[in-house]
Amino acid sequence: MIRYFILGESRERYAGGRIGIITGATTGAAFCTALQLCYNEFVVTKVKYAIRNLERTAQSVAVTPPDDTSDTSDPSSPTPELIPGRVLRIFGIKKISDEEYLAQLKDKRERHLARIRELEKRNDERRKSNSD
Repeated sequence: MIRYFILGESRERYAGGRIGIITGATTGAAFCTALQLCYNEFVVTKVKYAIRNLERTAQSVAVTPPDDTSDTSDPSSPTPELIPGRVLRIFGIKKISDEEYLAQLKDKRERHLARIRELEKRNDERRKSNSD
């Protein structure tokens, strides 16, 4: 049935001539409108959920007194994992610290510099062999 909604215009055009174009376009427009409404409702629901989550978090922070013995900047404390983090982890992308990222960049730079030195050495050898 969905196939007829998606292909409504082309099917109706061949079946009914000019009248078929109008009915097919109307069917296609109705289907696209329904999809847009579903997407909009999803976005609104997502925003409402985020607001409710923030309100709950704000209430729990306001109710619970701060613990003097705990350090709030402790990176090892468990934090709730968000949905985008889960999705990224599915694709093999993980969150790393700034130090790890810097180490990766330095390693990458060293590999590129070594490759540049190798290419320059090869280029110099070619120049010497061509000049002889």
